Amino acid sequence: MMSNLARRVLPEDADRAVLVPKTSVPATTPFGALYGRYLSLSAQVLATSYANVFLLIAALTGVGALLAFFLPKPSQRSGGPGAAAAGH
Repeated sequence: MMSNLARRVLPEDADRAVLVPKTSVPATTPFGALYGRYLSLSAQVLATSYANVFLLIAALTGVGALLAFFLPKPSQRSGGPGAAAAGH
């Protein structure tokens, strides 16, 4: 008997299955179970490291925005480059 999923597979898709490398180890062996846990743990570590980098960049952006408020404001009397162009 064929399952519903097996009936849905088109011949074009069946040909592509040969191109996919077989990298998975069956979980029935002790090594397979350990390898599955390793893959899961490495994916979690990668996601956590990306999240930490994102939080670090967000914090640095926030600190930079707060420090921008402490920048000195240009005085109105100084003859900066905009004063000559305005015709004053």
